[in-house]
Amino acid sequence: MVPTVALGAAAVVTAAGSAGSSGSAVSNTSSGRMMWFREIVTTVGMFAAGAAAPIALWALFYASQGALGDLIRGVVILPTVRFAATAYPPPALLGALGALVPVTLLVAVELVAPLQRAWLVRGSALAAVTLLLAWKVPVVYMGVWLGVSLMVPLVVVTGAWVLARASLSDSHRSEVEPARSVSNPHLAAVLWAPAVFTLVQFPWAGPVYMAYVAPLGALALFAVLAAVSEGGVVDPKRGAGPMLTVICGLLIAFTMIGPHRGGLLGPEQVVETRRLEVPRGGIRIPVAEAEELERLVAVVTRLTTGDYVFGTPDVPELYFLSGLENPTRTLFDAFAEQEGRTARVLALLAEHEVEVIVLNTQFTLSDPPIELIQTLELRYPNATRIGRFIVRWRADGA
Repeated sequence: MVPTVALGAAAVVTAAGSAGSSGSAVSNTSSGRMMWFREIVTTVGMFAAGAAAPIALWALFYASQGALGDLIRGVVILPTVRFAATAYPPPALLGALGALVPVTLLVAVELVAPLQRAWLVRGSALAAVTLLLAWKVPVVYMGVWLGVSLMVPLVVVTGAWVLARASLSDSHRSEVEPARSVSNPHLAAVLWAPAVFTLVQFPWAGPVYMAYVAPLGALALFAVLAAVSEGGVVDPKRGAGPMLTVICGLLIAFTMIGPHRGGLLGPEQVVETRRLEVPRGGIRIPVAEAEELERLVAVVTRLTTGDYVFGTPDVPELYFLSGLENPTRTLFDAFAEQEGRTARVLALLAEHEVEVIVLNTQFTLSDPPIELIQTLELRYPNATRIGRFIVRWRADGA
């Protein structure tokens, strides 16, 4: 969310600074600075009011229906639970080292002498080829991928700084001085795309979602370089241009040969798959998982004479694949109301005469409901293990 916040701040500064840019001389006085500050406060206030108005109307409607508590639970409490249960944080700051490498190279290539600049570009190109040849090495793969994932927000934040700095510079120049900033709307438009798309990684910043953002990040990198070169900071014809070509060439080639089929932090693992042979199956999944689910469905449907089955924690596939109903309204245990849950579940199991339950031993989202599981083990004494599942039932038999 940092890139979006940074661009939002730059937009506020730009909007406020535009008011002072036409005033030129007065913008350098205390009254001009006060005007600039008022513009910022006004812009932020209008945005806050525009956001608060529809929320207030929606809350009033729910309050009039006596359902304000449901609104708060659905909009605040449940999303908070989901975030806590499913959050996958972005790479640690150590991974930022990979993102700082290309930025450091772009800066260094402008500071060294021409002869050293040429060797620096050649050396970087050789290093890029070496990384591509070694992409199947897990450490290399993870290092490049972490660098790509963290470079995008870094580029957007840098672009936001360029926008804000250009706006402030123009707002304080004299009337006879020409504006030296770039075309702010164009740069802002290019930066907003990756800034907004990075939100697809919240709250689960899995590597696969980086694939949505990486191409836009490359465009943002070119745009920022063009902006600083137009402002006279760098000359892309000298060293930054060739170095940027090397960096973008590495990233494009890497994304073409590396992070396919999920883009996880490691080379692709070849897994044998086959069709899931159950009435509601048909999809291709790993062989071991297919065998596990086929046996689970067969055992559960054989032991059940009614229409219901219960699985915990987090076994939503059980209900679909078996065609049996869930006696509760919960698919993932983390989203259920925990207070008094054991008593509620037991009452529902008795009401619907549930004969079979399934316990999942490899949960990934919810913590296991220990009290509920212990009670179920006493009420359903017979058991058989099928992979990661334990099927328990009351009646003697199969």
